[in-house]
Amino acid sequence: MGALKFPSFSLVLLITITRLLVGAESKTFWGDIEVLKEVKNAVDRNSVNPGSCLSSWDFAVDPCDNLFSESFTCGFRCDIVVSKTSRVTELSLDQAGYSGSLTSISWNLPYLQTLDLSNNFFYGQIPESVSNLTQLSRLGLSRNMFSGEIPTSIGSLSSLEELYLDNNNLQGNIPASFNGLVSLKRLEIQSNKLDGELPELGSLKNLSFLDVSENAISGNVPLTLPESLVQISMRNNSLQGKLDPQNFKNLAILQVLDLSHNNLSDSVPFPLFTHPSLQQLTLSFNSFTSVQSPPFPLTTVLKSEAIAIDLSNNELRGFLPSFMALMPKLSALSLENNKFSGMIPTQFAIKTVLPGSRLSPFVRLLLGGNYLYGPIPDPLMELQPGFADVRLNDNCLYRCPVMQTGVEKITVHFPFFHPDMNSIGTGKANHDLDVSELHWIYDHGLEHAYPRRHLIKVDTKIHRYDLMESRPQCLSIRKVVAVVGAAAAAIQSSNVTTVSKLSMEISMHARNFSLLFFLIFSTLASSKACHTVDKEALLDFKHKITDDPSKLLHSWKVSSDCCTSWEGVACDGSGRVVNVSRPGLVSDNDFIEDTYMSGTLSPYLGNLSSLRILDLSNLKDLKGPIPEELGKLSKLTHLFLDTNKLTGSIPFTLRYFSQLEKMYLSDNLISGIVHPSVMESWTSVSELGLSGNSLSGPIPPTIGKLVMITKLDLHGNKFTGRIPKGFGNLKNLRYLDLSENQITGSIPQSIGGLAALELLYLNQNQLTGRIPSSISGLDSMIFCRISENRLSGSLPPSIGQLSKVQRLILENNKLTGKLPASIGHLTALTDIFFSNNYFTGKIPPSFGNLLNLQTLDLSRNRLFGQLPPQLAKLKSLQTLDLSYNPVGLGRIPNWFQELRVFQLMLANTGIEGELPHWLSSSSVSKLDLSGNALTGKLPRWIGNMTGLSFLNLSNNGFHSSIPVEFKNLSLLMDLDLHSNKFSGHVNVIFSKEVQTPLGHFNSIDLSSNMFTGPIEDDIGERPAMSSISSLVLSHNKLGGSLPKSIGKMRELQVLKLVNTGLSGMIPEELGDAKELSTILLSRNKLTGAIPEIVINLKQLKQFDVSSNRLRGRIPPHKAIIPVAAFKNNPGLYVFYLFVEAILVHAKCFFPSEPVQAKEYVQKQSRLLLDEKEAYRGIGSPRNS
Repeated sequence: MGALKFPSFSLVLLITITRLLVGAESKTFWGDIEVLKEVKNAVDRNSVNPGSCLSSWDFAVDPCDNLFSESFTCGFRCDIVVSKTSRVTELSLDQAGYSGSLTSISWNLPYLQTLDLSNNFFYGQIPESVSNLTQLSRLGLSRNMFSGEIPTSIGSLSSLEELYLDNNNLQGNIPASFNGLVSLKRLEIQSNKLDGELPELGSLKNLSFLDVSENAISGNVPLTLPESLVQISMRNNSLQGKLDPQNFKNLAILQVLDLSHNNLSDSVPFPLFTHPSLQQLTLSFNSFTSVQSPPFPLTTVLKSEAIAIDLSNNELRGFLPSFMALMPKLSALSLENNKFSGMIPTQFAIKTVLPGSRLSPFVRLLLGGNYLYGPIPDPLMELQPGFADVRLNDNCLYRCPVMQTGVEKITVHFPFFHPDMNSIGTGKANHDLDVSELHWIYDHGLEHAYPRRHLIKVDTKIHRYDLMESRPQCLSIRKVVAVVGAAAAAIQSSNVTTVSKLSMEISMHARNFSLLFFLIFSTLASSKACHTVDKEALLDFKHKITDDPSKLLHSWKVSSDCCTSWEGVACDGSGRVVNVSRPGLVSDNDFIEDTYMSGTLSPYLGNLSSLRILDLSNLKDLKGPIPEELGKLSKLTHLFLDTNKLTGSIPFTLRYFSQLEKMYLSDNLISGIVHPSVMESWTSVSELGLSGNSLSGPIPPTIGKLVMITKLDLHGNKFTGRIPKGFGNLKNLRYLDLSENQITGSIPQSIGGLAALELLYLNQNQLTGRIPSSISGLDSMIFCRISENRLSGSLPPSIGQLSKVQRLILENNKLTGKLPASIGHLTALTDIFFSNNYFTGKIPPSFGNLLNLQTLDLSRNRLFGQLPPQLAKLKSLQTLDLSYNPVGLGRIPNWFQELRVFQLMLANTGIEGELPHWLSSSSVSKLDLSGNALTGKLPRWIGNMTGLSFLNLSNNGFHSSIPVEFKNLSLLMDLDLHSNKFSGHVNVIFSKEVQTPLGHFNSIDLSSNMFTGPIEDDIGERPAMSSISSLVLSHNKLGGSLPKSIGKMRELQVLKLVNTGLSGMIPEELGDAKELSTILLSRNKLTGAIPEIVINLKQLKQFDVSSNRLRGRIPPHKAIIPVAAFKNNPGLYVFYLFVEAILVHAKCFFPSEPVQAKEYVQKQSRLLLDEKEAYRGIGSPRNS
C-alpha cells in the first residue's frame, strides 16, 4: 500500500518541507540581507554616486528577486541553494570610489565564493570576520587604503584560490597562517608596507603566482618555496645575503623570477641560467659582484630556456660572461652599469648578427656603463639600423674621450664611437654629452672650473661620492654639452644670469630631469641665501609631512640654506625658490623612483611667489585637498601632483595660473566638477592630465579655449553630458582620452577639426548616434578606439580618408549598414575590431588592399554573401574571426590556404562539406569551426597540424573515429567535439603526446557523440591529462567503471559523465581531486554507497547522481545539494537530507537563541517522524 502512494507522497513532502524552511516572505535569506545592509551602511554616503551599484541597493525590494526592478542592478550575485531560498554567492562592487571602514560588518555569508572590493577607497583594518566566509575562493581588496596588519584569520580560508591585497597601506609581517591557504593559486600583496622575513610557504602546493614586491621584506630568500610556482616577484624589498640555487632547484615549472631592487650580494649562481623552465630572470639593482662560471668547459649550446636576463646595476666585475652567447633562446640581455672590463666577446657579436640554426639572435644587448675597452667587433660595426638594439655607451671602447680646457670654453673631442651613443649603426656619432661623463672633468684638471662639491650634490646614490671609481646609473640627458661649456664660461666670468637662464631652459626641456639640472646649475649660480619667506613656506610643508620613510626631506634643515643644501629645491640668482621637485633616485626610465611620503599639502606653498615648477608627483600618500592658496603662484608653468591620494575638488583659485604649460593631477581621489572659468584661463597649457579621479559633471565648454594643448587625458572619471563642440578648436591636440566616463550624446561634427590628433580614446562611455562624417578631418590619427558605446547608424564613407590610422576599434556598439568600401583605402591599418555590432551586407573586396592588416575581427554581426577572394592578398593577417555571421560560406574557399593566419574562427558561418585538406599544412594554432554543417571523417592529416593549441569542431555532423595521428597534436590544450557523431574508442584522445611544458589538456568536451569505452584505468596518469580542469564525456556509450586514477587529476574542476553507461561503485579516490566543483554522474548504473570524501569535497558546488542504483544513507555534507540530485536511486535514504536542512535553517534563523532553535528542530522533525514514508528510499519503498 505504501509502495503505491510513495511517489506522490514524496513530492508533497518535498513541497511541504520547502515551504516550511524557506518561508513565503522573501526569496533571499534574511541573514544575507542583513549583511548587505551592513555593507551599504559601512560605506560613506558621500562616496555613493548616482549610477553606482550601491546607489541601486533599495532594501524595499528583495535583493535576489530583482529581475523586473531597477533596484539591486549590480554588485552581487545570488544562487538558489535550498528550494526557493537564494543565498548571496558573490559580492563584487564596482570601482565607483566607495569609501568607508569595513570593521563593523559581520560577514556572515556562508555561501559567498567571491568578495571583490578592489579599486575603491576603503580604509582601516581588514576585519578578522572575513574568516566567516568559509567557502570563499576569491578575495580581492586591491588598490584601497587598508592599513594595519593582515589578519591571521585569513589563513583559515582553506577554499581560497586567489588573494589580492596589493596596493594598500598594510604593515607588519606576512602571517605564517598563510600556510593554511592550501587551495591558494595566486597571492598578490605587493605595494604595501609589509616588513619582516618572508615566511616559509612550502605547504601551499597549488600556488603558481607570488608577488610580494614593493614592500620592506628583509632577510634571505626562503629556502622552501612551493614547487608549483610559475612566477615569483620580490622586487623592491630589502632581501639580503647570497642567492642559493637550492632555493629554486625544486621549482621545476618556474618561468619568471624577479628579485631586482634588493640587497642581494656575492655571485649570481650558474644553475639559474640552466634552469629547466626559467624564461625571465631579473636581478638588477642588487649588490652582486660576480657571475658564477660554468662548472664544465662549454663547446656546444647550453640547455637553457632563458629568453630575457637583466643583471644591470650591480657591482659585477671581471670579463663579460661569454657563455651567455651559447644560451639558445636568450634574446634580451642587460649587463649595463656594472664594472665589467675587457673586450666584447666575439660570440656576443656573432649571436647578434649571425645566429646559428639553434640560436636565437640578440635583439637587445645592453652593455653600457662598464669598463669595456678595445675595438668593437666587426659584426657589430656592420650592424644596420633597426636590426637590433645594441647599447655600448659609457665605456672606453676604441679610445676614451680627451677633454681640453680653455679659459672661456670647454671643448670635447670624441672618437667616432662616442660613449654616449645609444646604439650601433646610426651612421654618425652623437655629440651630446651624457651627464654620466661629467666625472671626466676631474680626469682632465677641470676641478677649478667645476667645483667637485657641487657634483657630489647631484645625487649621492648615483655618484657614490667617488665619480672616479664607479660609473653612475644610466642618466642619459640630451643637450648638456652646450650647457656645460656655457656654464663653465659663465662661472669664470661670474655671469650668473647666463647660467640661470640655461638651467631654466633645460628644465623646461625635460620634466623629470628638472631637479638634476637645477641642482647642478642653480646651485652654482645662486649668489644669495634662500629668501626667508620661501624657506618658511618649505619648512611648513615639511611639518605637514607625517611620514617620510625614505628620508626624502632629510636635507631640509632649519640650520642650512634651502638654495644650496636642500635636495629637490632650486633657486634663481636672487635666492627665490623657482623649482620644488620630489627628491629620489633618477632612473633611466625617465621618472623618479623610490619616493613615498605621507601628509598634506601646506597652504604656505602659495607664498613661493617665484615658483615655476612644483613637482610632488608619485609620492603615493599625499592626502587632503589641494590648497586654494596655490592659486597665488602666478608664475607657475608646471604643476605635477599626480599619483597621490589628494581629495576634494579642483580649487577655483587655480584659474589664476595664466602661465600654466603642463598640469597633471591624475590618479588621485579628486571629485566634484571642473568649473568652466577655471579651465578658461589656462590658455597656455600644452598638457593636461586629470585621469583616474572621480570628477563629475559635464566637461567644461571652455575647454575649447585651450588652443595650445597637445595632450588631454580625462579618462577614468565620472564626467557626464555631451562632448563640447569647442573641441574642434584644439588644432594642436595630438592625444585625447575621454574613455571610461559616463559621457552621453553624439560625437560632435566639430571633432573633425582636430587635424593633428594621433590617438583618440572614447571607449566605455554612453555615446549614441552616428559617427560623424567629419571624422575624415582626423588625417593624422594613428589609433582610434570608440568601442563599448551605443553608437548606431552606418559608418560614413569618409572614414576611408584616415590614411594614417593603424588600429580601428569599434566593437560592442550598435552600428548598422554595410561596411564602407572606402576602408580599403586605409593601407596603414594593422587591426580592425568591429565585432558585436549589426553590420550587414558583404565584406567589400577592397579589404584585400589592407596589406598590413594583422587582425580582422568582424564576428557577431549580420554579414552575408560570399567572401571576396581579394582577402587572399592579406599575407600579414594573423587573426581572422568571422564567427556568428550568416555568410553562408558553403565550402571553405581554397584561397584561404594562401593566408598565414594563426587564429581562424569561423563558427556559425554556414560551412558545409568536409574539412579542406589545405589545413594540414597551415600554421593555424586556434581553429573554431563549431556550429556549422561539416560532415565526413576527421582526416588522418589532422595530425599534421602540430601547432594547434585550440580546436573546436562542436555542433557539426562528423561521423568517424579519432585517427591515431591525433596523438601528434602535442601542443593541443583545448578540445571541443561535442554534438557530432564521432565513434570509436575514446582513449585515443587521452593518449596524445605533449610537448612539455605545453600541450597538457586544459579542457575536453566530447559529449553527445557515439564514443565507446571503457575509460582506461590509467587515464589520470597520462601526461596529457595531468593538468586538465574540465572533462565532459556525457551522452556517450562508454560503459565500464569510473577509473580510480581520475583522483590524480589534481587540477580537475568539472567532471561530467551523464548517461555514459557507467557501472560499479563511485571510487573513494575521486575525493583526491580536491579542485572538483562539479560532479555530474546521473543516468548511469552506478551501485554501492556515495563516498563521504567525495560528497564533502570543499570546492563542490554541483553534484548529481540521480537515476542510478546507489544504496545506503546519504553521508552528511556541507554542499547545498537539491533532493532531485539523488532521486531514482531505490536504496538511498533521504531522511537525513531533511534533517540536515532543518538543522541548517535552525542555525541561520536562531544563531544566538539555542532554546528557540531546539524547539524549531523538534517541531520540524516531528512533521517528518509522524510519517513513516519519510524513511523510505527515493524510488521505491523499503520495509521499516
